[in-house]
Amino acid sequence: MAGAIECLNINKDFMSKKIVVKLDNKKLHKLKSILALREGELKDLSVTNFRYGKLGDEMVISFNVDDEHHRSIVGKLIINDLKLLQPDDQTLKIIEDAQVPASMGFRLTKSMSWDELKEKASSSAGSGASGLDEYIRTGSYEKVIQILKDIKNDSHTIERAKSGLTAAVVHAIEENYQKGVNNKYEADKQIAALIKIASDDKLKSLRQFDSLKSAGLKAIALCEIHKENLDELIKICNNSSLVNSVNVLAAIVFARNTILEVEGNKENLNYAVKNLNIRWLNIAFDIVEFEFGNSEKEYFTSLIEYVKANR
Repeated sequence: MAGAIECLNINKDFMSKKIVVKLDNKKLHKLKSILALREGELKDLSVTNFRYGKLGDEMVISFNVDDEHHRSIVGKLIINDLKLLQPDDQTLKIIEDAQVPASMGFRLTKSMSWDELKEKASSSAGSGASGLDEYIRTGSYEKVIQILKDIKNDSHTIERAKSGLTAAVVHAIEENYQKGVNNKYEADKQIAALIKIASDDKLKSLRQFDSLKSAGLKAIALCEIHKENLDELIKICNNSSLVNSVNVLAAIVFARNTILEVEGNKENLNYAVKNLNIRWLNIAFDIVEFEFGNSEKEYFTSLIEYVKANR
């Protein structure tokens, strides 16, 4: 990225907007070209706070652009099929105004709450292929996906499976969560099951992002309810297959339950010191920082500082 960084006009005294892009090496040249462009409407473009990190085979790159050029840059990123992560309301409006087709992967909406997801699930009843309703009711979402993707099924059945998928996932999440709440000796199994849902690549490809996030949040809740599983929060922090806000919230909840009483939590804190991937967690935090309040950010920072000081 050195070539791109050298092209930046650094000026820290302007009002700016943050942009976060996820891309692979094949698309890196597109981002470089856009940021290096200094003609027409972008002749006075200023870029600051340029940061990037590896995420598996991909990169997450964040930077700030001045208000004047924010709309133009977002538009050019969209046109070049570059994926924006966690856009704010203003960026979402720009994307909507540009009428980007859903097939390009930019059909972005605000996250649903858990209650809204459950309400959507309860309204998904109806007729369908033999067994489909039972799969939805019992949370057998993988079976629903099989029906959805089977081209031998008629279009009505496929649409029914598509419309019932969220309900199936919600029921799977709720069943595992309730089992974990009611039986602390089985909580670790239910946490693992929820993380499996939260990191499911098939659900990601079908854009079930609200359900993915909800599964991760329920897993975190079980860890806090049954505190003998607090060490599982560190594993959640390190899991790059999860929604970034789940990674960060896991760190916050872990800190909230350990940092204030260090002596009584030495075992868990020592585990964090040895195993927490600070570099990855800071990348995740940089992407979703705006989702959290000041007190939550303080817990997050306290954990990072503790691990650094004791490593």
